[in-house]
Parts: sequence; C-alpha cells; structure tokens
Amino acid sequence: MKKITFITFLFLFTSLFSNEYFKDTFNVYYDGKKIEGVSSTSFKILNKNYGKDAFDVFYKGRKIERANASSFKILNKNYARDNFNIYYNGVRIKDASSTSFEVINDHYAKDAFNKYYKGNKIK
Repeated sequence: MKKITFITFLFLFTSLFSNEYFKDTFNVYYDGKKIEGVSSTSFKILNKNYGKDAFDVFYKGRKIERANASSFKILNKNYARDNFNIYYNGVRIKDASSTSFEVINDHYAKDAFNKYYKGNKIK
C-alpha cells in the first residue's frame, strides 16, 4: 500500500511540473502568471509551451496572432501548423507553405520551395 501511495504521489508531483500551463475553473496560467483573455473552459494544453482555447492559440502564455485555433496542430517540440501558416516556437514563418511543409528533425524543416533551420529560411 505504501508503495502504491508513493507511486501515485510521484506521478501527481511530476505531472504538476511537466507543463508550464495550469488552469482552474476560471483562469489559465503560464509559468505562474495569469493569461488574460483566455477561455478556461475550452482551454487545452497541447504541450509544455503551446496551448489553445476555442478562439486563440498561445505559446508560453502569449497569444499567437493570426493562428487558427480550430486547425492548429503541433508537429514536434518546435514546429506547429494551422491551415494557413507554419510556426517555429510560436513565431509565424513568413512564406512557408502550410500544405507542403515537412519537419525533418527538431530544427530542420522544408517545404516545396525552401529549407528552414530554426524557423529561418536557409539561403
């Protein structure tokens, strides 16, 4: 019984610190700071840095302008996409093709026209 209690405690403890996001009935927080203008009832934690509600997408608690919440998807720990744009660590990659974009590894990616490193076009 003590072993099960300890394992349960360990699981809950590590779960609390695995995400920087936290939500209660009325608010959503990132890194201990309340996020303004977010719907806590529809908010979903996507990973440690990304979250979204029914209307907006957030990276490290900051709203990503022009991100489409309904189509937003995480590609890996750095890259994400919606129907119209590609993002690297919450920043839109200008002119990246959302339809042909492909992640190669944590930092490298490509689309039909360009290759990218850490969200920047390789020239």
